[in-house]
Amino acid sequence: RAATTTAIGVADVDERGGAYAHGASHDGSIDDEGFTLKFLISPSAAGSVIGKGGATINEFQAQTGARIQLSRNREVFPGTNDRVVMLSGDLMSILKVLHMILSKLVADGEGIDRMGQPQVVLVVPNGSCGCIIGKGGAKIRSFVEDSQADIKLSNQDRMLPGCNDRTLTVTGSIDHVLRGVALVAATLCEDPSYNTLVLRPSTYSVHSPISPHGG
Repeated sequence: RAATTTAIGVADVDERGGAYAHGASHDGSIDDEGFTLKFLISPSAAGSVIGKGGATINEFQAQTGARIQLSRNREVFPGTNDRVVMLSGDLMSILKVLHMILSKLVADGEGIDRMGQPQVVLVVPNGSCGCIIGKGGAKIRSFVEDSQADIKLSNQDRMLPGCNDRTLTVTGSIDHVLRGVALVAATLCEDPSYNTLVLRPSTYSVHSPISPHGG
C-alpha cells in the first residue's frame, strides 16, 4: 500500500508540476541520487524509527533504497528538543521511506499533533522558501488545495540567531500529508540553490533549553 500511494502522488506531481522523481545535484541539474529532505522527530519517536539495534531503520533503507540519517541525541533543531532526520536518494525512494516512517510512528502513537492527526515537520532552508510560497502565497495555497493537508510555514521573523532554516508543518491523513510533502519536494527539486543550502554543515550542536511547546 505504501508503494502504491507514493507512486500515485509522484506521478501526479510529474505530470502537472514539471518535476521529476529525481533530485537536484550541487550544480542544480537533476540526477538519480541527489535529493535530500529533512524533517524533525521527537526523542521518543527517534527510538521508534531506529528500532532495536537499528533493525527498523535498516529494514526501511533496504526496502526503499533511501538513506536515513539522524542527528545525534544532543543535536536538536533550535527552539525545540527535536532531532533532525535527513532522507537522501531519489524523490520516489524518499517518499516511500517517509510513508513507512510516518506509518510506523502513527502506529506507535508518535508523529501526531495534539488533535491526533499525522504530522510531518519539514526543515526548509530560508533561501528556498520563496519557491514554496509563490507570488502572493499562491503556490503554498495550491499545495493545500491539491493535497487537502494543512500546510504552515514558520515565520521568518521568528528564526533564532544562527539558524538559516524554517519549518514547514504538514498535517492531515497520512495520504494527504504524503501528497503535500510530494508537492513541496518536487518544487524544491526545481530550485537550483536548494541542494547546496540543505547540505550546509549543521550548527545544531547544543541541546536546546527551550521546551518543545515554547518555540
